Amino acid sequence: MTPRGTHSMTTTTEIERKYDVDRQLRLPDLLQIPGVAGLEFPGTVTLVAVYFDTETMNLAQNRIVLRRREGGGDAGWHIKLPAREGRTEMQWPLDVETGSGSGIDLDDSTGPGEAIDGGATDVPGRVLDPIRTIVRDRPLTPLARITTIRTTVLLLNDEGDAVAEIADDDVSASDMRGGVFRKWREWEVELFSAAPDSRKARTALLDAVEAALRAAGAQPSTSIAKIARALGADALTELTPSAPRTTKRAEPHAGSAASVVATLRELGARLLEADPRVRAEEPKGLRTMTATVQRLQSVLAVYRRLFERDTIEALRADLDVVGSALEAAAHAEARAGRVQKSLDHLAEPLRDEAAETRLLAETRADSLTAHAELRRMLTSRPYFGLLDRLDVFLLHPAVTPETYETAAREVTKSLGRGGRRLRESTDVALAARASAAGAVPTTPGESSALAGIDTVAAALREVHTAARRLRHAAEAVTPAADGGKKYRRLAAAAKKVEKALDAHGDDREFSVYVTGAATRAHAAGEATFVYGVLATRAEVEHDDVLADMRGEVKHIDRLSHKL
Repeated sequence: MTPRGTHSMTTTTEIERKYDVDRQLRLPDLLQIPGVAGLEFPGTVTLVAVYFDTETMNLAQNRIVLRRREGGGDAGWHIKLPAREGRTEMQWPLDVETGSGSGIDLDDSTGPGEAIDGGATDVPGRVLDPIRTIVRDRPLTPLARITTIRTTVLLLNDEGDAVAEIADDDVSASDMRGGVFRKWREWEVELFSAAPDSRKARTALLDAVEAALRAAGAQPSTSIAKIARALGADALTELTPSAPRTTKRAEPHAGSAASVVATLRELGARLLEADPRVRAEEPKGLRTMTATVQRLQSVLAVYRRLFERDTIEALRADLDVVGSALEAAAHAEARAGRVQKSLDHLAEPLRDEAAETRLLAETRADSLTAHAELRRMLTSRPYFGLLDRLDVFLLHPAVTPETYETAAREVTKSLGRGGRRLRESTDVALAARASAAGAVPTTPGESSALAGIDTVAAALREVHTAARRLRHAAEAVTPAADGGKKYRRLAAAAKKVEKALDAHGDDREFSVYVTGAATRAHAAGEATFVYGVLATRAEVEHDDVLADMRGEVKHIDRLSHKL
């Protein structure tokens, strides 16, 4: 139906029905269908499509189709995904560019920008981006070759616009792995852009067309997808071993280990959903994936004692690598956006073309570099290895025998340790700030604590990390159902501290960057007044954010003791 396009890719919603027909069958009088005022006959074309999948049929398991088709008006690379109504079809031209860094980095066997070897034809990296988390680093090879001789007729409304297309398909299919050749004929009815706006009306139109076709002798197809029928199945899911049936999980009790596991599973699913959005450079995609990885890191860090140590430590190490690349790209992107916004808000007398050019060029270059590094990481073997290990862990969480019976108690103890870490890191940060301001430490303990702190900023980052971990850990044991109010209160209080430090840290980081840019500008003989204005504004914007931090943290400490 209505297409949307980006990066030479278009996305459409495909709503269709298929029918099995005998070879001698002819189409009925289509003008008798309600809402059809005219017909158009585009003619006959030959379509040749090669379908791809991994050896273990990972795409079929997820009801996804990947093909390269020649012939007709939509020749190109196609991916079909399940949708709430019909299917979502993504399409790229046959000569689609691979895209910078879109090849998989397999110990340098595939360089950046190359495609994955799909046997007779390579699958471009840009095409694979939406399904990377499913394919990962597994080889893609041809699954079947389907040749379709298609004769079409368009059903037109009163305005002469096409509401649907009926395709009369003579299909020949070669199972390239099983060595079986199959032939059949089918009619395919697909809605077009002028189809009714409401789902109810669309269904009524399809029902009316179906009534006419069935009256002529057609029968609803036993196989929804041509590729399934080419391989001798009625559905894609029949091509793979059936998954064990699982019963619906009961709502976990607030504060239990089950609630921690449920949260981890939800975050794992969210990570797989966010990945293709980042690759497609969708708005908020990077922010969503960064936040998801941070939550996974926090929950595994706080509740690490619930699970087998080696498993958790390996996951945490892998997530640190992914998180660092995501945060670097997110920070670079945010800095570029802040520079643009700050310059836009400068009064005209303060405008400096050289300063604007330098700041915009530097931040944009930094953002491009960070995103390129992120894409390289997201197409690397270690990243796909992390996804594989995360799959196994989330399917069978490695809960230790020692904590299985006392897991709920361990949850409470973990949150208590998180609250204590936040309190201690806050004490150190405030003491460091007082020392930097010229105050004299009041106790030897404060003095020894300050010895390991290089800067106030480093100490505040520790507080921010502690607050974020505590918030995520409290949210992880708060089910959607009633109950768990004490955990929600704890999460809300920790979030307040986290968000305040977010703003303070962003201001500090921006001020440091602008000061560095001023140094580079001065070395190049450029004026630096504008840099000073921007740095000063950033410093004072949230300078008072720490005033009530000790009180907020004491409140959090009291809440954690009431669990």
